[in-house]
Amino acid sequence: MGGERVYKGVREVSSTSIEITFNYPNKGERQRERIQLVPTAANLKRAFVHLENINESIRLGTFDYAKTFPKSPRANQFQNRRLLKTYMRHWLDDHKFDYEPATYITYKRIIDNQLKSIGGMRMEAITWGDISNWVRLQKITQKTANNKLSPIRMAFAHAIDQGEIHNNPFANKASPKIKRHKLVDIDEEDTEVVDPFSRDEIIAIIGNAKFQRDVNMISFGFGTGVRISELIALTWKQIDFINRAVLIDRKKTIHSKTATKPKTKSSRRVIKLKKMAWDAIMSQKQHTFLEGKEVFMNPRTDAPFTGDSAVRTPWTTILKKAGVRYRGPGQMRHTWASTSLQLGENMYYVSANMGHTKASFTMDVYNKYIPDNHPDAGSKFDEFFGSEEESNAGKMLAK
Repeated sequence: MGGERVYKGVREVSSTSIEITFNYPNKGERQRERIQLVPTAANLKRAFVHLENINESIRLGTFDYAKTFPKSPRANQFQNRRLLKTYMRHWLDDHKFDYEPATYITYKRIIDNQLKSIGGMRMEAITWGDISNWVRLQKITQKTANNKLSPIRMAFAHAIDQGEIHNNPFANKASPKIKRHKLVDIDEEDTEVVDPFSRDEIIAIIGNAKFQRDVNMISFGFGTGVRISELIALTWKQIDFINRAVLIDRKKTIHSKTATKPKTKSSRRVIKLKKMAWDAIMSQKQHTFLEGKEVFMNPRTDAPFTGDSAVRTPWTTILKKAGVRYRGPGQMRHTWASTSLQLGENMYYVSANMGHTKASFTMDVYNKYIPDNHPDAGSKFDEFFGSEEESNAGKMLAK
């Protein structure tokens, strides 16, 4: 093949293969790999382009030996030196069917877009300090930080179990608490900060809905506090007409083509339907009841809602017509909770209705809406003893 162009690091080794040579993982550590290609001039050029891409990925710290050369005996040799990002991609692909579609998409986004500095580090070199610093540099809540750490923690545990690394920065830190100066607790599903609607705004929103079916769905959302993912997955089979109640045991997100079970036991719950929500259900019967499937369908397409984005588009239009400052449809849920607590509803009732695991979580999210700003706030204790004129305690204090 004399006379043909010579490419550095590329050579013909047989009539059916080409060998490429590169330094990895450090300069001076030469690796040779064969590519099964007939060494024609065109294929030698292709091999050289492939080699250039490998060298560039090594320079950027994104090279994955096992993925590039899965049949190479050196693939396993470099497992311990793999970057966190590349390792987690393989780990997630291997466990794709262990997670709900929405969870898989969330983990994939974290891996692809949010690992930043630690994603380019080799797993053996990562310390708890590196992980803590990565979190502190992001403007996220404590809960969001824990959610992002969850797949990272699982990937490290898997690597330890497989004997691929020997250092686990999460050791003895099963529930990491990373201190931040200012954290805002948010709902388990909604990412929006609590920003409820007033009574007048609710009336304006409902009054500016174009379709009666929009009116019904919005009224049900405000009247129950269910999540949007639960609202659009609701079927007529879940409605108990005798006891005026609804069983919440399904959810649908844009990432799942069909409804799935909730993540936590507390999310599976029965909600008693009060007047606003009950009237919405009775009004909705004439539209979708005979089909026997989803209670709330998209009136523009006569098809089930595919995710919260399908709800958000008409919602935005309705708020513009109503002249109401924009907040997402998830604020219907926050409005139900905050208003119920403001009006004196029992904390445990509100928490159970919301599907929260603990009432303490409900308290943390909505504590400022508990009625300590009412004119009679703090009077319950005095009422227990009677009026100041009637009680001995009052007479004694008056002396």
